[in-house]
Amino acid sequence: MNRSKSIGADNLRKAGIRQYESPYIFQGEVIGFPFSLADLVSAKMDFLIPEKMGIYHLFLAGRVVYIGMSKSLKSRLLYHLNDKLMYFDSVLWFCTEDLGLDDDKCPLKKTLELEANMIKMVMPPLNTQHFVKNSTMS
Repeated sequence: MNRSKSIGADNLRKAGIRQYESPYIFQGEVIGFPFSLADLVSAKMDFLIPEKMGIYHLFLAGRVVYIGMSKSLKSRLLYHLNDKLMYFDSVLWFCTEDLGLDDDKCPLKKTLELEANMIKMVMPPLNTQHFVKNSTMS
């Protein structure tokens, strides 16, 4: 499943948006090429950020530093971009509907479960609150 279908890499390159050279791979699957959210907004291309539910990954120097979920990817990502305590240089996202989770009777629950599983597997350093929760549940 190609989870990076929200934005085409070619469109980003043509617009001068910085991208990582190497793709982000999760569980042996190419998710996409992280790209600069700041560049996207500066290029006045923030209309490409979907106002849909989904999961996003924030990167710093090639490493996933945070995984989050939002009912509106656009508002959450723009919030993070303005948050001076959230350090990241690139982002990837995918919408719930692109994952087929919107066919479920409870896409929010399924999306939250997927986010929690990704956090558990990747262990991003800025997701510390989830580690505490998960460690007490085991």
